[in-house]
Amino acid sequence: MPVHSPDSSRRQKSSGRKALQPKIDPFANALTSAANTDAKPKWATQCVDISNKENVHPMIQSFDSSLAQELSAIREKLERLRIDRENTDEVLRQRGLMLDSHMKVILSRWEDQKQLEMEVDRLYRLKEIRLSCMRISPVKSLREKEQEKLLQVKASESPS
Repeated sequence: MPVHSPDSSRRQKSSGRKALQPKIDPFANALTSAANTDAKPKWATQCVDISNKENVHPMIQSFDSSLAQELSAIREKLERLRIDRENTDEVLRQRGLMLDSHMKVILSRWEDQKQLEMEVDRLYRLKEIRLSCMRISPVKSLREKEQEKLLQVKASESPS
């Protein structure tokens, strides 16, 4: 079994005949022609003109046009997806701003409620202090003092 070196595979023995080569490569301009889907690709019209030459198949033209249509459909789909993504990003940005504003409102309400609770607590404690002071040393009104004096006078007069 002969050993083949990498260079020997490139060099083939020439029998004097060459393999048939296509005159025009229909796949060379596939990407540039797909961008212009309305206009016929340049190589497609050339394929029709050279249809009597070697290795040119009429199936290539229909195959390439369907590939171009698929490519344009994919590009349209990618464009729609890009637009949808941009719209979604915009909606999410607006919702984020709305949530931020609601959060600020909620935080301000929380601060207000906290201050009101502290004030109610102070008022409650003040009321308790006032009640406890009145229990310890109640301040008697002038009428109460006069009534007590009258009772004392009556009590001192009655023991007789």
